[in-house]
Amino acid sequence: MNLNCFIISVALLAAGLTAGCATEHDIESDHKKDFTGHLVLETRTGQYKEKPGDTEWTETTSRIVSGSCRPEVPALTAWGGRKDLTATDIEGTDGYFRLGRVGRRWVFVDPEGGVNIIRGTQNVAYPESSRFASADDWAAETAELLLAYGFNHADFTGVRPQYQLNARNERILNPAEGRKNSHSVALNMLRSFMWDDARNLPWTYDDTDRDMNRLNLIFEERYETYLDEKTREICAQVADDPYMLGYQLDNELGFRGWDYRYGNQDVLLHKFLALPDAAAARRYAEAFVVEKGLNRSEVMTVTKSADVVRLGLSDAYDEFRSRVAEKYYKQYHDVIRKYDRNHLIFGSRLHSNGKYDRQTLQACAKYCDVVTINYYGVWTPEADFLEEFRSWTGDRPFFVTEFYVKGEDANYDGTPYNNLSGGGWVVPSQIARGDFYQNFCLGLLEADNCAGWTYFAYDDAFTSTADNNCNRGLVSAKFYPWLGFLEGVGRLNRNVYAVMDRFDK
Repeated sequence: MNLNCFIISVALLAAGLTAGCATEHDIESDHKKDFTGHLVLETRTGQYKEKPGDTEWTETTSRIVSGSCRPEVPALTAWGGRKDLTATDIEGTDGYFRLGRVGRRWVFVDPEGGVNIIRGTQNVAYPESSRFASADDWAAETAELLLAYGFNHADFTGVRPQYQLNARNERILNPAEGRKNSHSVALNMLRSFMWDDARNLPWTYDDTDRDMNRLNLIFEERYETYLDEKTREICAQVADDPYMLGYQLDNELGFRGWDYRYGNQDVLLHKFLALPDAAAARRYAEAFVVEKGLNRSEVMTVTKSADVVRLGLSDAYDEFRSRVAEKYYKQYHDVIRKYDRNHLIFGSRLHSNGKYDRQTLQACAKYCDVVTINYYGVWTPEADFLEEFRSWTGDRPFFVTEFYVKGEDANYDGTPYNNLSGGGWVVPSQIARGDFYQNFCLGLLEADNCAGWTYFAYDDAFTSTADNNCNRGLVSAKFYPWLGFLEGVGRLNRNVYAVMDRFDK
């Protein structure tokens, strides 16, 4: 796919959107108008593999928006929010992104007061590739791509928050006259502290040890000082930024694993007790054992979840995990609110079993405005889980911070991607990737406690490392768009409010 083909494709897409249907700027605000009149949802059968090496495909069915569907849309704000609806129960600071309700549904309220479902992508950054003559050329093409396929949010790449802020691009944030994209900042302070200062602790922290949990570090006085100082520096740069959606905290921490086996995946009382004497987390765990009147020697015999049940320690382990989670989220809440009272606080991108853990979800919802999850391992969001989620979080909204699927047909200069890395499943083609996106996001919209999502990621991963070649992106490793995939993405994104109205009837 060359650049001229892409420009022609976008031009044809724009023509298709304006021929025979009104664009968002053509329609006057009218809250009585039914925008779902020409919305058609249909099903398509497909296949997926959980791992590239699987010999058998699993059959599946996707709900998708009909390719002939071009319903009218309501008048929109520059941020892509609806002007025809008024949110109630609004939380947040006027002039910035806030939260609100439309009936039972959670929505974002953008700086212009629009009712907004966020549709984003992440890892956006200039690749310094010879494919582009300059960063300006890259930004112009990327801005057009995001606009054409219905996105209204872009997160910039970088583990450290300052890298993300340095990668911010004015053209991406303002893709066209009268159009704006929001962004968020991931603070990632635990990871940064581990790199910058953990070696100065009076005990040895080793992140390669499967029994060592990063959450051990939140009890250290050095970490609390680091968190305060570094968060203050970042807040000073974005506290008045209307483009900022909110603060993400960390990524995929080990709150809850599968079988109480590995300390890096779980908050486990016996693993905390096994830390060196100088570790503050060890002292915290020792005090907990005394407070609860537990037999320390008995606790130290635990090796798996069955032991916890057999010894009658399930409630103690749940309470200990809950206390650690509360401390973690309260630390972040208090320091962010110390330096920024304008922006929303997101969660820590809960993943794997952590997103299904009641204790962790309750703690997150107590101190965060929005609970965030990296959602893998299902073709369609689980309706029963999302209702439990609503109950456990006290009906707080959630936001999906990662999901993706990989195409088996992707190649790099004729070399197939091996698709070994990452959590997304494999499907046969780019069109099937688009079907997955539509089906997954329709499930999120049907759960009216979901206020939006960011797709991971903007670009593919393709390196010389054998296990890191992954067709995850909107664009290839050479930054050409996957048009078959994006056609499905755009069909859902552009119809998001018609779908919302259909589900809310």
